[in-house]
Amino acid sequence: MLVRPSLELWRIIRIKAQFQVVIVAGTRHKYSVCERVPAMSASISGEDPHFEGLSNQVVTKDRFGRPVVEIDDMLFHYKGSKMAATGGRQWPKGRIPISFDGISEDRQAQIRRAADLWAPAGIKFPDKAANDYAYLQIIASKERNLTTVGFGMVGPHTCELVSWGDIPTLAHELGHAIGLEHEQSRSDRNNYIVVNIENLTKFGNDQFAKSSRIVHQTEYDVSSIMHYKQFVSDKRFVIDPEEPVFYLKEGVVVTGRAGMGSAPTKLDLEGVAKFYGGHLGS
Repeated sequence: MLVRPSLELWRIIRIKAQFQVVIVAGTRHKYSVCERVPAMSASISGEDPHFEGLSNQVVTKDRFGRPVVEIDDMLFHYKGSKMAATGGRQWPKGRIPISFDGISEDRQAQIRRAADLWAPAGIKFPDKAANDYAYLQIIASKERNLTTVGFGMVGPHTCELVSWGDIPTLAHELGHAIGLEHEQSRSDRNNYIVVNIENLTKFGNDQFAKSSRIVHQTEYDVSSIMHYKQFVSDKRFVIDPEEPVFYLKEGVVVTGRAGMGSAPTKLDLEGVAKFYGGHLGS
């Protein structure tokens, strides 16, 4: 006996088909929502889907039991026997629905303030609706910040947060959700900064690993919200908190502060808007 699927089941089938991953060959493509687009820094990433050169990667499972690659405060979905990131793609129409899991009203307001900082790039963070089958789930953590990079699947995308009250850091984590990786991981970063390796622990040094996957949508931005700060107090990261973790190269001029500032920069917003392009909705 042939059983006709319910209307709701058909809707889920259509949603899954819409978000099917398509591997794109070559480097000069206009990406559609259903194509696999590499992850990005303040720009889109290169074609190589692997995490070469990153010694701090951990293959694990997210809180929903799905295989992921964890790098610092970022999660990438794990496909097959290789670390093929399906994250970093555009969310359809630049719309990232959010769901709060046991989050107080005050903390929800903090997330909305951080989300508003990305509005000039055309990105929206509405509350999750009943028919949103892909969404960002905001979870309070006691240990760390950890966010799925970009859009990668149907279902909840992780955003674990511990830095409540720190709006710039919350905006940084939402930047990962948009599809951004760390600015200092760009392959050209040594043209702009000198990493103070002597002041970094093994853990800290891993956080400055470069990724050849990242290509450049904008010029390097030392003040990017996605760039690590020049001074770090975390002793897991640095040996001497009074010493910088990087220096500016001679001739590099910074408007504002070196390292993550209080809000996305003009280049951050330009990079996101350019990456999303025609995918932004009204």
